[in-house]
Amino acid sequence: MTNNIFYKTYAPNKFLQPYISRIFVFECKSGISRNDFSLIAPTGEMKLVIPYRNNMRSIIGKTFREHKESSCFFIGLHTQAALIECDMDYGNVCVTFKPFGIYKFFNFPLRELAGQIHNASDVFNKLGKELQERVAEIMDVDKKVLFVQEFLYQQMVSIQRSDPVTEYAINKIISREGLISITELSEEMGYSRRYLVSKFTENLGISPKEFSCIVRFNEVYKKINLNRFSEDTLYNLYYDQSHYIKEFKKFTGFTPGEYVSQSNKLGSIFFNE
Repeated sequence: MTNNIFYKTYAPNKFLQPYISRIFVFECKSGISRNDFSLIAPTGEMKLVIPYRNNMRSIIGKTFREHKESSCFFIGLHTQAALIECDMDYGNVCVTFKPFGIYKFFNFPLRELAGQIHNASDVFNKLGKELQERVAEIMDVDKKVLFVQEFLYQQMVSIQRSDPVTEYAINKIISREGLISITELSEEMGYSRRYLVSKFTENLGISPKEFSCIVRFNEVYKKINLNRFSEDTLYNLYYDQSHYIKEFKKFTGFTPGEYVSQSNKLGSIFFNE
C-alpha cells in the first residue's frame, strides 16, 4: 500500500454482518488516470458506492460512466471487469454485499440490476434520494458510514425476505470454490435445474453457472494479486491451461500474462486486509 492510497475497513453492525462482506473507505490523493492500470474484476458481490469527495469514472465493456461527488449508486453483478479512474484527492464509501445476502435489501428481481449500474434514487425511489441527500450533508466520514448502515438495516427490516433455497445453493457453490455442476447441485437439493436458475436470476441476478465460474476465477485471481499463485492452484480449479486462460480473459479482458505485466493499481488492495 502506497502513501498515496488510504484504505479503511469498518465492521458491519451485528444486524448487517451476516449479509454484508465489508464496508470500507477508499481515498486516493493523486487520483487515478486513464494511463494507470486500475481494474476491478467480477467478484459475485453487489456494491453500493458513494463518492464523497470529487468524481470517479468507470468503464465496463464499451460503456463509460461518470459518477459525481455525493452520488450513490449500486453496481449489480457483472461478468466483465471495470476499469476505474478518479479525480485527485478522491474519496468514497463502499459497501459490498455477500452473494447470499443481496436479495434481502431489494423487493424486486435482481436480474433487473445485473450487469448494470443504477443510482440509489432509481432503485429506492424517494428513499434513495433521501439517502443521497443525507450522506452528502454529513461531513464526518465515520458518521456517513454509520448512517448508511442504519439505512440498509431499515431497508432490510422493512422487506423481511427469506429464501433458504437460494442461500443454501449459493453457500454450497462458495464452499466448493465453484467446483460443483448445476446438475450435481440440483440432485443434491432435490430441485430441478430450471427452478434453481430461476431462483438465482431472481435473488442474485445471474445464473448458477455464471456464479460458479466467478467464484472459481476469484480463487485464482486473489492468489495472483497476492503473489501466491502456483500451478497446483491452476490445475485444482481448471481442466487445463487453455481453459484457465480463456476464463481469466473473460473476466478481466486480459490473459494472465498480460494482466501480471501491467501491475494492477487496485489488484491487492481489497485482499490485503
